[in-house]
Amino acid sequence: MPKVFISYSHDSPEHSANVLALSNWLNNSGVDCDIDQYINGSPEEGWALWMEQMLTEASHVLIICTETYLNRVQRKEKPGTGKGVKWESLLTYQDIYDNDSLNKKFIPIIFASTNIKFIPKPLRSVSSYDLSRAETYEKLLRVLTEQPRAVKPTPRQTPHLPPINLGITMSSTIHIDRLPTVSGAFFGREAELQLLDDALSGNGTRIIQFIAAGGTGKTKLLRHWLNQHDTDIPNRLVWSFYSQGAAEDKQVSASPFFLDAFKALKAEKSSFNSEEEKGDYLAELLISHQCLLVLDGLEPLQHAGRGMRGELKDRAIRQLLKNLASKHTSLCIITSQIAVFELSDRDHVVTHDLHNLTQSDGVALLRSLKVKGHHQSLGKAVREYGCHALTLHLLGNALHTYLDGDVRKRDTILKLIGDDDHLERHAFKVMLAYSKWLADTPELKLLHLLGLFDHPIETDVLQVLWRQQIPDLTQGIAETAWKVAIRDLRDKHKLLFAHNPKADLLDCHPLIREYFGRQLRETYPHAWQQAHASLYNHYQALPEKTQPDTLEQMQPLFHAIGHGCAAGLHQHVFDKLYWHRVSREKGYYLNKIGAAGDNLAALIHFFDKPWVIPSPNLDMQTQAQLLRIAGYNLRALGRLDESIEPFSTALHLYENTK
Repeated sequence: MPKVFISYSHDSPEHSANVLALSNWLNNSGVDCDIDQYINGSPEEGWALWMEQMLTEASHVLIICTETYLNRVQRKEKPGTGKGVKWESLLTYQDIYDNDSLNKKFIPIIFASTNIKFIPKPLRSVSSYDLSRAETYEKLLRVLTEQPRAVKPTPRQTPHLPPINLGITMSSTIHIDRLPTVSGAFFGREAELQLLDDALSGNGTRIIQFIAAGGTGKTKLLRHWLNQHDTDIPNRLVWSFYSQGAAEDKQVSASPFFLDAFKALKAEKSSFNSEEEKGDYLAELLISHQCLLVLDGLEPLQHAGRGMRGELKDRAIRQLLKNLASKHTSLCIITSQIAVFELSDRDHVVTHDLHNLTQSDGVALLRSLKVKGHHQSLGKAVREYGCHALTLHLLGNALHTYLDGDVRKRDTILKLIGDDDHLERHAFKVMLAYSKWLADTPELKLLHLLGLFDHPIETDVLQVLWRQQIPDLTQGIAETAWKVAIRDLRDKHKLLFAHNPKADLLDCHPLIREYFGRQLRETYPHAWQQAHASLYNHYQALPEKTQPDTLEQMQPLFHAIGHGCAAGLHQHVFDKLYWHRVSREKGYYLNKIGAAGDNLAALIHFFDKPWVIPSPNLDMQTQAQLLRIAGYNLRALGRLDESIEPFSTALHLYENTK
């Protein structure tokens, strides 16, 4: 255990209290730290000998530099004043002199950036630490405990670079990045960053999957690491399935991912005999281009319910990952709430459980959000909120915005939510407090609007709802007020994500969308239905053709199906949109073009319980028809066990309708 002594001057009671807080934090962080304030009375050997012993035995001595401290070092104060500092500085100077002017032991510390000019001259050649900056605490602790921020990797084998005159042409850079930029500073995760760096340097790892619950910081970790390697990963395909929603019972289509991937890779093929062939082909393209692949938020494409093991629902994605696990020459990174079963026990696959933040990183996060308080109080707050990254982000912004940045006032949140303290997530409790603070404001209405969607949304789509003047949602709010609300949610409350370079896209964490969407549905059901009905009409009118030719052209119709069913218009949506324009009636168009996954993603909106209980808003004949279609598509995707129940239920309904 490192042993530390702090040398400082008693400038004021507040200054002495700051030194005591620093010493207590070091001791709580595994560093044996001594200061004079721990002595009751006087040491039995006397202060002079005690100070000499402390400086001799310490592995590091922290020098708290202030104007008073420097004046005493330079003997500018009257004789008899500050004898402790004068004595300790004499011993410090002598130690550096005896060590041939080399110094790794004495570390200058400042509590304010303006105090840097008061560092004694012999200490100006070494790094100083400004503890008015939250992130500096970690840097100091790393030095004292000999835990470097980064470790130089062992040089690997030189990659093969073919001569340019052998007929091999290098394609242009591949760069797709659908990962949002999460606001706020980044803290901790040293082990995970090192794991990624080692894999990138070529240690044999082909796939890394980070597993954690929502809001733990998986996306934030990847965004930070990708930004660090912005120039040395020329070919990257970064995709987030969170953009299509994060609910475990959601049926998500992988088609938008494959469409964009093939376009970026300039694929010559666009049709395939099977989903497996499509997965094989994309794997070959990624390998040939040595392209980094990131799949963020993969859980909507996995079986994650009770008794399920995280198997992939999509056959093309399954085949893609199997190929990359065996022969990928670059790297694939996955984040999910459940490990991909098909990748278990693979030699070149690393599965890493991402835990909540450490207490010290949580404290640093709160400090970065301008939350004030003693280190112990901040640590207690971090523990109370489970060290959960998203929750601490919300808490820090709430304290800074509404409670003077005082961590001691966090109990106001519990008083504010009152009887609603039953919420299952800490994050939802802070969101409830936000909804009360923002009551009747355009900011709260905007959060409710975002809850209508399961993907990032363009402002021109929101304008459709603004113009509708929906009671309890958009009525009476001018467009300028909406734009101010967007600015405040992004800059003041830091609740919105950025999707560079698409500045017109509005997005937030899926848990925030989930909470405020549910709040709108339960509190203002008529506004919920009217908004979804407006979006249904908007999206179904977008395609130029009544029956679009490609999946890409059909995307607005898929959005329309979701919104129409959310509005309770299930029968109308099935008859007029799904059956006529998407399925082409008995032509079963999606199955003909090999889009069974897209078909299921559309069909799920017609079910109260996927593939078992259709919506009661549908007549019995349509319910039976939907169950039969769902069964066929599940079977086409190789999900035979799941197809049994919808087939049997459909048969039962058909018999009852005869």
